[in-house]
Amino acid sequence: MIIYFANHPFTNTWRQVLKTWCPEIGKILQIWPYEKAAEVQQFPGATYIFSDHERFSSGQRSLVSQLYSQLKQSNTVLNDPSKVLRRYDLLKRLYEDGVNTFRCFRIHELPSDLRFPVFVRIENDHDGARTDLLMTMSDVEREVTRLELSGLSTDDLLVTEFIQSESRDGFYRKYAAFRIGNQIIPRHLVYSKHWMVKVPGVWNNERREEEGKYLESNVFKGELLEIFDKASIEYGRIDFGLVDGKLQVWEINTNPTLMSSKKEIAWARRPSQKQFAQRLHQALMEINQDHAKTTDVELSSFLAR
Repeated sequence: MIIYFANHPFTNTWRQVLKTWCPEIGKILQIWPYEKAAEVQQFPGATYIFSDHERFSSGQRSLVSQLYSQLKQSNTVLNDPSKVLRRYDLLKRLYEDGVNTFRCFRIHELPSDLRFPVFVRIENDHDGARTDLLMTMSDVEREVTRLELSGLSTDDLLVTEFIQSESRDGFYRKYAAFRIGNQIIPRHLVYSKHWMVKVPGVWNNERREEEGKYLESNVFKGELLEIFDKASIEYGRIDFGLVDGKLQVWEINTNPTLMSSKKEIAWARRPSQKQFAQRLHQALMEINQDHAKTTDVELSSFLAR
């Protein structure tokens, strides 16, 4: 059995996988909201996946870290809450290590040598940039004020330097890949004319073939495993681009939506989507088999808190 923890409002990220693409995964996977941990007297022997680290409050992170420590005594548990690097810390680490060539800052630490253009986003969501590209510090100040007036806290805002990743054909490409245990599974390659690539844009046979080569070759496997290791993330999806052939990591999402419904997928892409679902199932079966005989563990110290 695999038990997947997520924050209650975001327990639907597996919905289309279980409903449409690979229902057999439902035989080994259970989705639990974190608050269920307060109700369970004994936890079954299983592989546990802790997700949604980006959305943890400080109090929640402390509690979930205690839960992780207890479960780890008798089970495999992916994503240690006390070690996982969330967006700000990850981007800072990747720049310091020379992986990324752009920087990310909190509002109160903007440097005098900030490289424009920049954009502002929220540290703990996955909705992308909240501004257009900003060219001056005055632009930043204006947009931060606007976001504050909308009800957002400056403590949650990040200013990120924009790096030009447009290809010669005029498209921005966003690559994505999953890590599940020690497996890297290429997820997709999508294209857009806009610098913030959220959904697939223009699609044709040439791009289908290019995506197919990416999915089959898994050419970035070694580099991606190293980046996931830096982040202490054993389950999640990494989004990245290429600039002059060099990986530039945008983020790692520990509770990503895995697949869209079939009606949202172009016919030409459906075979590759089905292939991903099959690889996903295989990777889950591998981490599930390791713990078919583990025993129940009572989390008395966690529950007594």
